[in-house]
Amino acid sequence: MDIPAGFEQWQWQPLEVRVFAATTAYRLIEPQQPDWTLLQRWYPQCTEQKLSNFWLCEIAGRRWTFLEYSSGQWVLMPVVNPVVERDSPLPMGLDLLSVSESNGSEVYLYFSNKPMPRLQRQLRFRLAQRIAEIKTLEQEDDLWLLKDNDGRLVFSQHGDWTFVTLLR
Repeated sequence: MDIPAGFEQWQWQPLEVRVFAATTAYRLIEPQQPDWTLLQRWYPQCTEQKLSNFWLCEIAGRRWTFLEYSSGQWVLMPVVNPVVERDSPLPMGLDLLSVSESNGSEVYLYFSNKPMPRLQRQLRFRLAQRIAEIKTLEQEDDLWLLKDNDGRLVFSQHGDWTFVTLLR
């Protein structure tokens, strides 16, 4: 199995996944629940990335996620960057993860492994002429209103990972 070091001590069932691209995920068989103390020992740099039932870590140049996909069922899989046919409406220099429609608005979801303040500095430079106003919802400066009906950007930080949503 092609899984990161340490994880091979546990028992896994390979699962074929075809969401964005074909990849193999691994369902945890034994132990039934992850041993977070062992994970912290194996990958101390990733301890802060753990959200309640979702863990992200860059291991040997590859991003991995370990998540509880249903009650008591844990899956380890590489993060697959999907290819979206649609171009980004703004020159943000980020990978576009998904495009959808909600309540009559187009919703574009972007993902970055840069911390939110660093990503915001980069985007302030790229989008300087398009920013009308910057507000705070939950985290400082996490809502940007754009000029000329370009929409609004919402930033959300989880550890060193930042999600950016463009609503138009």
